[in-house]
Formats: sequence, C-alpha cells, structure tokens
Amino acid sequence: MESKPIEIDIELMRHSFAHVLAMATLRLYPGTRLGIGPATKNGFYYEFDLPTRLKEADLIKIEDEMRKIIAEEIPFKQIMVEREQAFNTLVQLGQIYKTELLQSIPDTQISFYKTGEEFIDMCRGPHIDHTGQLGAFKLTGLSDVHWFGENTRPILQRVDGLGFASTEEMAEYEKHIEGIKLRDHRKLGKSLSLFDNNIWLSKGVLLKTLIKERIHSELKTHNYNQIETPTIVENVTRKTCLTGAIEAFKNKRRSYKELPFKLFETGLLEGSKSEIQYGLYDINPCNSTEAFSFLGSHDLVAELQNSINMNMDLYKLLELSLSAVELCVPDLSGIEFTDKEKTTLNNHYQLLKSTMIESEIDFDIVTKSKMLNNSPFINFVIKDISDRPWDIGAISILFDNKRLSPTVTNSRNNPERTTIIYNSVIDSYERIIATLVESLDGNLPLWFSPVQVDILSISEKYNQYVDQLGLELSKEGIRNICNTLDSTIQTKIRKSQLQKTPYMLIIGEKEIKTNSVSLRNRNGQELGLIRIDEFINKLHSEINIEKKPSV
Repeated sequence: MESKPIEIDIELMRHSFAHVLAMATLRLYPGTRLGIGPATKNGFYYEFDLPTRLKEADLIKIEDEMRKIIAEEIPFKQIMVEREQAFNTLVQLGQIYKTELLQSIPDTQISFYKTGEEFIDMCRGPHIDHTGQLGAFKLTGLSDVHWFGENTRPILQRVDGLGFASTEEMAEYEKHIEGIKLRDHRKLGKSLSLFDNNIWLSKGVLLKTLIKERIHSELKTHNYNQIETPTIVENVTRKTCLTGAIEAFKNKRRSYKELPFKLFETGLLEGSKSEIQYGLYDINPCNSTEAFSFLGSHDLVAELQNSINMNMDLYKLLELSLSAVELCVPDLSGIEFTDKEKTTLNNHYQLLKSTMIESEIDFDIVTKSKMLNNSPFINFVIKDISDRPWDIGAISILFDNKRLSPTVTNSRNNPERTTIIYNSVIDSYERIIATLVESLDGNLPLWFSPVQVDILSISEKYNQYVDQLGLELSKEGIRNICNTLDSTIQTKIRKSQLQKTPYMLIIGEKEIKTNSVSLRNRNGQELGLIRIDEFINKLHSEINIEKKPSV
C-alpha cells in the first residue's frame, strides 16, 4: 500500500494514534483489557487494565511497537454489527470494560473498527485510512486513574501521548511546553523569594497583603463594610462567611432605609477541592473574600448589576483574563423542592440570565452537580498557562427563608425579609497569585510588586547615600531594597533582573553630583539619568495609572 502525503484532520489522526497505542499494548501484553482511548487537545491517551505494572522504561518498548504498526500501513476498517453480536464479541475478547460501555449506547447497530485482522475495538470513529498516514508521536507519561473517574471503581493505568502531523509541529509544541515549565509558579515563586513548597516567604506575604488591601479598598468604595468572624465561633474551617454576615446584620434592629446594607469578610475558608496536585492551586483551606448585600426587592436588579460590574472591574485591575463566564444551574435529579422553591429557583435563574444579557457579557449555561444552597449562580473562570480552568469568583441570590433572610422594619413599621446577594469576590488568593505569577512570567505590575525599586551602589563609598535614598523613597511609600553588598555593579544588576524588580537605580559619583540616578528597568534597558524628584513623580504616576480605580 502506497502512502501519499495528504491533508488529514488532526483529531482523526490523534484518535487513530490511540488505537495504534492499544494495538501495540495488546501485542506486548496479551490479556490487556481496554478502557477508553480518545483524542486530546495535543495528543491522545488510552486506559488499560494490564496483567503487569508498567514502568516509564516500558513506554519505549510500546513506542517501538507502535512504529512497527505504522510502518506496516495497516488499514482501518469500520464494521457495523447487531447489538447482541457486539456484546458476544466483547465477551469473547474478555473486554469487560467495553461491555459496560456498550450498555450506555442506545444504538441497535454498533460500530467497531478493525486495524488489520489482529485488532478490533468498539468505536464510533471515524479514523484515517491506514496507519501509514500517521505523523509524529511520543508517549509522555503514565498515571493511575479510576474507571469512569469514580474512586470506588477499579484502578486502570493510563498512557498519555503527543500526536502531531509532523516532527516540526511536535518539536514546536515541546518547545512551548518547556517554556511553560520555566514559568511554573512553583519554580518562579522560589526564585523570586515569594513562596517555597507552599510556604509564604516575606515577599510573598507582602504580595498577598497588597492585593487584599487593594480589593478591600475597592469594596469599601462600593459601600461595603468589613467584618471579621473569629474562627473560634465555629471551631471548624468554614465554607462561607455568610453566618458572620447575618449575625452582624442582626446585631441591632434595622430599618428599610438602611438598605442596601453591604458587608464583606476575608477569611480562611474551605474551597473547592481539585484533583490536580499543583502547588498554590491546590491549597485548601484558602484565603477568600466574600461580600453580602442585604436588599429590599426593589434594589435587587440594580445591585445584581453592580455586583457583576464590580467583579469584572476587580479582575481587570488584577490583570486576570477571564476565560469564561458561566451561568451555573443545579442538577435537580434527586433533590426535592417545594413548588415555592422551584418558582424562586427559576426566578433567580431568569434574573441572572437577563442581567448578563443586558450587560452584554458572553456566557455559557452549565449544569453543576454540587452547588451552594442549590441555587443558580454566575461563575467567573480563568485558565492557567497549561490551559486548565480555575473558578475565581461567583455571584448568586440566596433563597428567601427565615434562617438566611433577616428582617428590616418596612415603611408600615412591619417586619419584612431581606434578599441577599452572595458574592464570592475572590475564591482563593492563592490561586489568583499562582495564575498571575505564571501568566506574567513573574513580571508583576508596579503597584503590587513587593519590591518596586532596587537601589544599587557602584562601590562601597556610595553606600551611605544609597541608604539615605532608600529612606527617602520609603517615606514616599515606594518599596525598595538597598543593595550595598561587596560585589560588582554587574552582579548587582543581574541579581535585580533575576528578581524581576521593576526598576533599578544605580548610584555613583556622577549621580550624587547631579542629585539624580541612573535608571534601568527590569529588562536591563538603560533609561538614562533622571532627577530623584522626577523619578518619584514618575513612579506615583505609573502606579496611579495601573491601579485604575473602578469608580
């Protein structure tokens, strides 16, 4: 069979790679039971129940066998069989996992794909014509997975691989992956002295504090008042600050004239658990900020709009690029609601939806199995540099009930329940800092860089002047480090660049005589001489622009 250089859909190629992986594994390890083997964004994988435990070295043997199969140019052929025959075939092959998958397929005619006469797999397809049309591939790793992702099911061995149309494309992708590894927040956090093994170092603590203070400032600008609930109140890690907010609201009798009444709290809360063990992304409990608006019914639409806009402005302020905004609705199967609750749930859903549409925000509707209070909510999502999604904030309207809806005295002097907008402004400071460090490659914006300026002396005779300048900048609120160590100026500059400090001020004889500094940025670019007062004004101006107050 002659192989021709034709244009092939990359997803078909990757799916076909998965079949070749399964075929090679069965050749080498007879008795292997097959799980699933789909194409992925950059390759493919297959899950196996093997008679032996694979090691990394075994991937080389499997790769070699795959290359033999590719060189044989074996055709892929679809076969349609009756459902009963499909079941019997899988039983005869000993493929118990495939028989379970068959039960979830409603079709009467079942699709199989044969690769030559040796390998057959239940699969909808389609595939490429023959194995000789496959491009470049590489097996990249082993991992244990539960069948169907359920921790009560058998553990299978998953083999992952990359698949591309050409060796050049795969080399380009691997180069990209190497760049991502260099920007891993665990690596950068250590080199920048921010955190190490999830322990916050002094610069990292300052970084987190600066971001918290800025968010608190914005919340106060939007008329939210800060509260703090002692951990001892519940003696356990809390999932939300709601209880504290309700108690603070109820600490005195309130009038409808005080509405909307807004509170926020930052605390150590139990966050959503992730299957990914990935540094700061996986820290739990985590530092979170939640806001609560107690409202009358007539305030609800306007305040919901204000909450959405405030969150969007805050994420923009932090240079967080949203990958998605979701309108999440609960999976109602197995949950009993009264007719009143069903009506309320639908009203909340329609209100959230219409507000998003009016705000001209693109959003997706997503069904979630686990939700706080089983109420629909708006979910804000970012992605890390490896394209993994992470939730960073959410807004919902809490159900109206006696426990969650404290009362105010209305205009007729009667008690009237409030409505509460629950706003998880920042789900996890740890996650957003990890994302920022990676996406910005450690080049943090001037306003929340823990160190904004490094002051470097050319020699020790200028050390006293450097220390005095450091004090002057500190009085101006400019965070700085004075490097007066006994080392060359080139070494000091290099150290500052590695720490990605936004600015370096170099002090020598010429600078002292002219009451100026030689200015460099973190990229090493020389910006020339500048008077000290002009430099201070320059930094304040840049910081004010970066902070972009939302109102």
